[in-house]
Amino acid sequence: MKNILFSYPHSSSNIPQWLENKLNVSKEDLIITMDFWTEKFFSGLDSQKLFAEVHLLFWNLNRNISGYHLFTWEKYNTAMSLFPLNLPHNWKNIYKEGEELSEAEKLEIAEKYYIPYYKKISEFILSWKIDLLIDVHSCDPVASGNQAWNWERADIILWNRWDENWNIKNWRDYVTFSPELIQKLRNMLEKHWLKVAINTPFLWWNITQQFWYSEWIDWKIPTLQIEINKKLYMEDDLLKVDETKFDNINNILSESIKSL
Repeated sequence: MKNILFSYPHSSSNIPQWLENKLNVSKEDLIITMDFWTEKFFSGLDSQKLFAEVHLLFWNLNRNISGYHLFTWEKYNTAMSLFPLNLPHNWKNIYKEGEELSEAEKLEIAEKYYIPYYKKISEFILSWKIDLLIDVHSCDPVASGNQAWNWERADIILWNRWDENWNIKNWRDYVTFSPELIQKLRNMLEKHWLKVAINTPFLWWNITQQFWYSEWIDWKIPTLQIEINKKLYMEDDLLKVDETKFDNINNILSESIKSL
């Protein structure tokens, strides 16, 4: 892969001033729910990078703007929507009573932050002839919110919408990133004693799906979502980074991506 664009849609800790008085969340809540320090991953690679401007709790850039699942057309619940109402780790209300976002505020947010982020990705792809879009995230060590997801997560999760039962010769018709390459990446990471999952617990989210589907550009490009378990680089409370651990996992990930 020659030209890679890294997208960091959940890395910002910024809260717009007009929202501060509406909030019912603590500083710790904001740190726990964001993809803390992910913007520093892959910083040493010669690549293009795009960062979110605001915290994910108020408009989640990795969700469909309509609020509907792309394939089933079922409505997202409030914790997973573009404009969530509850914290995913403890279900506390994000907003003070009566201070939820109005429809006009939601529209303003979508026009100011959501749509421009997707347009910037398409501009990067066209201007820099991007060969691969990698959407970078972190995840908690144990899934929370839904009891069915309450299990220990892998160290690294790679998502390309692949089902191993499908015909690998026709992967371009179904998946966002080559099954051969994702397996190669998995093998390289596992050599460092990392537990790697593919498409577990989900097959995709919106950013990789939108640009693989080419709704914003005129052709398909490979897209890959990567989630890095916070236990690999944060302290046990998930509020502070262990920089030694971070440097180690960042080097492993960067070298593995470079070799694709």
